[in-house]
Order: sequence, then structure tokens, then C-alpha cells
Amino acid sequence: MPATPPTPAFTAQARPKTTPSAPNSTERHGNGSTAPNDARLHQPHRYEQHDAVFPMRVGILVFPGTRLYDLAAAVEVFDTAATSRGRNPANDLTVLTTTDDLTPPVSDVRTRRFTTEATSHDLLVIPGFTTPPESIPTPSAPDIRKLQAAHRQGTHIASLCTGAFWLASTGLLNGKVAVTHWKHCDTLASMHPATTVKTNMLHTCQDRIWTSAGVSAGIDLCLELVRHFEGAATANEVTRTLVLHAQRPGGQWQYMPPAYRTTPCPDPISILQHDVRLNPAGTWTSTLIARRLGISIRTLERRFRSTINTTPKAWLTEQRLDCVRELLETTTLGIETIAHRTGFTSADNLRRRFRDRYGLTPSQYRNAFPTPSSHHEPG
Repeated sequence: MPATPPTPAFTAQARPKTTPSAPNSTERHGNGSTAPNDARLHQPHRYEQHDAVFPMRVGILVFPGTRLYDLAAAVEVFDTAATSRGRNPANDLTVLTTTDDLTPPVSDVRTRRFTTEATSHDLLVIPGFTTPPESIPTPSAPDIRKLQAAHRQGTHIASLCTGAFWLASTGLLNGKVAVTHWKHCDTLASMHPATTVKTNMLHTCQDRIWTSAGVSAGIDLCLELVRHFEGAATANEVTRTLVLHAQRPGGQWQYMPPAYRTTPCPDPISILQHDVRLNPAGTWTSTLIARRLGISIRTLERRFRSTINTTPKAWLTEQRLDCVRELLETTTLGIETIAHRTGFTSADNLRRRFRDRYGLTPSQYRNAFPTPSSHHEPG
């Protein structure tokens, strides 16, 4: 598109602000402590919204090792949002480089150095990286100061996928909830224990700090940001133009393979886990489990709490739900049959437990992982 002189950027202060509701629950930090959590984090598409009076000014940071998918996805979503409102995207969107030798492979988008003009943006986006979390570059002291200053002056800051590691290194995720790719959630919690990592979320928002889960979940977050700044009508127009889901059901857990879904269990619980997986419909009472491990019920409760931070009952439900998911992914069995095979006694009970845990129905989950045959047993 033809380049046009940039219009004066609105500062973030010019835009009406929303504030999170009072915290009413607690979540566990990477270091084992607990902290308040905004209940709306469990409803990622229900943030407070305002009428979009001003166009959104977006800056996308790029670094050595930036994942091109994340960069292109963010450019495409925000470019489409501007176009749908009849604006020139060149006036709304800027790619900000952190080093002089970076030339982002994007066309028709302004490219500038990440300087003090960071505070002129309503939103700064940090894409993910192609490198392992341990190799993600550490932000420089000047970049940290610029980002913190922008946030203090009202700028929203969003990380996509493993961009959360770079963002966490600035200190802006301390005391906040966050998410990243499911493969790296444990690493994020370990490297940044002051951050509460929400493995199952597709994206989070707290105090104008946004994070997304892995790869394509970055598009979900970009759409949510368009909805937040520009309103639902513009977000819906973007989804229609780019042929996207307006709202993806469920969380990140539905995409995690069994090896990552299961909490590592030290012996002898690992032996018990193997037995339960072989016969999930068995009568696994606390008394039977305690007898199987050769300990008292009180010791059983204490051991589960100290080793894997849960109760035997909750652990058993989690094992059975994992079996349900494997059957949904690999068979065409009906829901009623799966319920009886996994110890949930009825399809209604299974549906209720499944939705409570994953935020979607068994049928919705199965549709995301279709088996070779599209014909399923009734139920």
C-alpha cells in the first residue's frame, strides 16, 4: 500500500481505561505461594470493554530469533482491523526493532527502532521466539526501562507464546498471572517464580499485561485485543475476513499430549497410576488405594498432598479424564460407553466433569481430534 505521512499518535492516556475487578480467588505461584487472581481470567472473552473512540496504535517488537509466525499473525490481525475501519494500517502499526541489523520481512509496515517513542503506543506486542526458553535473549537495561515507563504511562503490553519469557525478564510479570506454550509452562514457573503460570488458559490479562498460550493462541489474543480496543464489531469483521473462530472453546490443555497432561508422580504413586490407567473403571476408593500402597488413609492423604499437591480423589478424577481424552482422540466409541469404561458411570456425569475441567464438552473436544472415521456410536 502507498506510504502516507504518519498521523500524530494518541497517547494511551487519551483512551478510557478499564480496571480489573477485585480479586476473589487464589492461584498457586511457581514458588508454591498463593496470590489473588482476577476471576475474569477464567472467562477470557468477557473483559470490560469501552466504545472505541480512537484508533489503536500498535508497536510490535522484533528481536534476533523472533518467530516469524507470531510476527506475521500480529501484523495480519491488526492490519485487518485498521483496514476494516477504513484506516490506513501504516498509520496504526509499527514494527520496532531492538538492534540496528534487524530487517523484519514485512511489507507496507513502518519499521523503527524501539526508542522512547514506545510510550506513544496504546499496545506493545512481544512475539514468541524460535529458540529454547533458556536461550531467549535477556532484555537490556534500557529496554526494560522503556517498557516499564510505557506501562506506567498506560500502554498495554502483550506477549505471544514464549515472548512471555522476555516479558517476565523485565519484571512486569511479577505478581501477575501468565501463560505460554504448554511445553514451557513449567519452565516459566521455575525461571520466574514470582509469576503465576496458568497452564490451561489460552490467554490472560491483568493490569494491562496480556499473555497468550502457544503459537496459534497468539491469534486468539490479538483478536481479544482488537475486541478490547476497537469493539466487538471490528473483531468480528476481522474473524470473517481472516476466516477465524470468533471464540475458540476450551483451553490449552486440549492440545497437550498425554505425556504432558500427567503430573509426574514419584514412586509408589507412579505404580498406582499405571494400575489406574489399565482399569480406570475399577473401584478405586481411598481405602483400596491405601491398602494397595500399604499405608493408612491418613498417611495416603498426607503423601498425595506433599508429593503432587492434590488429594487422592482429585488425582483419580484427573487420571480418568486423561483416559477419556485418549478414547475421544483414538476411538469412535459413544460418550455413554466411554463414561462406563472410565468410571464415570453415566454420560451426564462425564460431560459435567469434562466441562468443569476443560471448559468444553467431550463432543467439542473430539471434533478437534477427528478419528479416521467420522461416524461415532450414539451417546
